[in-house]
Amino acid sequence: MGLFDNTPIAALLLKAKALTEDELFITVISETDTQKLIVKLNTDQMKVQYMDSNGVLLSSIGGGYSDTTMQNGSKSGKFKVDLYDSGDFHESFRVENISGKGFEIKSDPIKDDGTNLLERWGEDVEGLTFESLDKLSVFLIKKYQELILRKLTA
Repeated sequence: MGLFDNTPIAALLLKAKALTEDELFITVISETDTQKLIVKLNTDQMKVQYMDSNGVLLSSIGGGYSDTTMQNGSKSGKFKVDLYDSGDFHESFRVENISGKGFEIKSDPIKDDGTNLLERWGEDVEGLTFESLDKLSVFLIKKYQELILRKLTA
């Protein structure tokens, strides 16, 4: 017979023992606010920093600008490649295939004219830079703490 048998501490220890890394990760990444942040971090890399998930400037990958980018750039005085002409591409980003090992960021890269943005700009536009992963990690720490507390006090 153990010291904590039939005590609240024993119940708490059993709940803690039942927690798994995979379950916690899947739960936290599946939450809507987490997925929104992941998508925002990814699209901000393109729209604000003009880079892919490896930190490579998009302008050095895909070459020339679309007609819409040229028109918008002439109006704003900037010519930065951000893959945001109509916003459809950025709005198509989503988190998929969540498992205990990770997740994928996917998008709809096919433009109305049939151009595949991933073929032209590379598949690394889907993904997070180290800087974005750091921001996500800070966010996830609080999410993990809240989830673990909920599970232990349920």
